[in-house]
Amino acid sequence: MLLKCFILWFMINYVQPQNYLLQNTYHPQDQNSVKRNPVEVERSKEISVTTTVQQGNGKKLTNEALSKGSSATQQSSQGQIVFRPQASQPQVTNADKFNRLLYSVTNVGINLLKIINSMATGNVVVSPYSVSSLLSLLQQGTSGTTQEELTRVLGMTPEALAAAYSRITTDYKNRNSHSIMKTASNVFVGEYFIINSDFQRIAQENFDSDITRVSFGRPDLAARDINKWVASKTLQKIEKIITSDALDSSTQMVLVNAIYFKGLWEVPFRVEATRLSEFHLSNGATKVTDFMRMRHSLKTGVDQTAKAKVVILPFEGNQYSLMVILPSASDGITSFLANLTDARLLSYLSFPEEETDLELPKFVVRGDTNLEIVLRNMGIATMFSSYAELNTLGTYQGYTPHISSAVHSAVLSIDEKGGSAAAATAFAAVALSYDEPSTYFKADTPFIVVLWDTKSSLPLFIAKIEDPTQ
Repeated sequence: MLLKCFILWFMINYVQPQNYLLQNTYHPQDQNSVKRNPVEVERSKEISVTTTVQQGNGKKLTNEALSKGSSATQQSSQGQIVFRPQASQPQVTNADKFNRLLYSVTNVGINLLKIINSMATGNVVVSPYSVSSLLSLLQQGTSGTTQEELTRVLGMTPEALAAAYSRITTDYKNRNSHSIMKTASNVFVGEYFIINSDFQRIAQENFDSDITRVSFGRPDLAARDINKWVASKTLQKIEKIITSDALDSSTQMVLVNAIYFKGLWEVPFRVEATRLSEFHLSNGATKVTDFMRMRHSLKTGVDQTAKAKVVILPFEGNQYSLMVILPSASDGITSFLANLTDARLLSYLSFPEEETDLELPKFVVRGDTNLEIVLRNMGIATMFSSYAELNTLGTYQGYTPHISSAVHSAVLSIDEKGGSAAAATAFAAVALSYDEPSTYFKADTPFIVVLWDTKSSLPLFIAKIEDPTQ
């Protein structure tokens, strides 16, 4: 079963205006990417993940100068992480904005994983979709350098992203699927905060966001209201995202995004086929854990350049899928990530089906990430300073807003069946055949998983599994 929920929040505080001049509103030309054909994607299993944004400590990363070119961070000869934003692209029509969104979200997800991987060892899980959607919503209320930094990282202008998210949020609301996929945003604002009417309109119409008044002067009540909303949107999988200690009278806005997914495997693993086997850690140690086993026709292939094997497991209903990427044991995940781009990752979705003998460990991975550290290393820094140009979000007694914290927590769980008790009886057991399979895939060394929205080719979650027993 795979369970995924994600919560992301930004807290906006107000400080006394600084003695400086705000730059003029930034209106970059629409840096649109060249139209690409939609990428074919897979189906669904059971998933729900919990992602929250909380503060934490991490190893300080050295930022190299931002340069235009291929997306993704890369490792320099000195071992420093260099963020590569998306290249500027020629303009395209409005009809292409949604196709561009999948490259934007994929690029952000890859960079999140690269930077977090460089900060700490162990398992990692993040939601590219949740982080991107909240950054895109926040981008709508920015100007000047703050907007320029967000636009560079997201690879799309505020106007283009607003149009793209309008389409995808409408699709999610109207989609008829066997899997449960819920995403929601809310802008919690203080009682006396005057929200910008244009920002409110875009938040509600394009991002399907709620706007909720709370009393930050009563931090206990404000935290209760925010946590209650989060719990309702994640079907109680995440019951507490924020504490009253994180709020005070200077807080005037909290932006929250939640995503929840639960699905059943299109072809469930037989519980009786699960067996103990060895998993080899990056440090050379070996652990024994449960490996699920199946033989079935699955999308699979080998990236000869990156020296990585890929298999894709569909979820029931053919609208979501889980991609498993197994780098070579000699190169490892860090080397693989150094050369991973959005185009390369999306290309894996087009691998053909082959009869595959699959062995995959069961795992539960949890991750808490201080997004401020990560976003600063991606080139988004101004919004966390007193020079943040968030004035188009709204006003509060003439004070200038800035982001005081950005926290992200996630949980990913996977096993044989999918999640709900009913699922065990909904599918017949699939017996293992005894013919020689075309492909043998055993994930017994550290690997990467990506949960895809098959219909849109958007990556909803991405995780690194260093130790499935943790």
